[in-house]
Amino acid sequence: MNVCPLLRWLAAAACVALATGCGTSPSARYYTLSAPAEPAREAAGFAVAVGPVSIPAVVDRPEIVVTVGENEVWPDEFNRWAGPLADVIGLALVENLTAQLRTPRVARPLSATPSFILRTEYTASTSAWLPGTDSKRCTSTTTR
Repeated sequence: MNVCPLLRWLAAAACVALATGCGTSPSARYYTLSAPAEPAREAAGFAVAVGPVSIPAVVDRPEIVVTVGENEVWPDEFNRWAGPLADVIGLALVENLTAQLRTPRVARPLSATPSFILRTEYTASTSAWLPGTDSKRCTSTTTR
């Protein structure tokens, strides 16, 4: 029995196994926030400017940050915000206020002088893994 061809075959099989095991990593998913799909009707005669939106540094990053323990957070590398978090929150506020106030005169920033300016400071968010699933939920959010 010739050992050299057997060793070559085993080395080639090992290389193929390693190459297929080191395939591609999971692709990132991108998220944004949205408002209810309710069209605004011209009802209010005032204009609202939204901004600025301030965000704590711990969550102001492209990755969605999940709380995994009392004093531990985890940036999820494969679940990311579709844009800067302050912009994502600001646009969601504009969409929600447009629907709730029934006026299309809500913007970020507003070109004309607004009747109201909404400044938002995002102060806390608690998110957690749902047990037995592959999903997360936001359990509380505080803004002021």
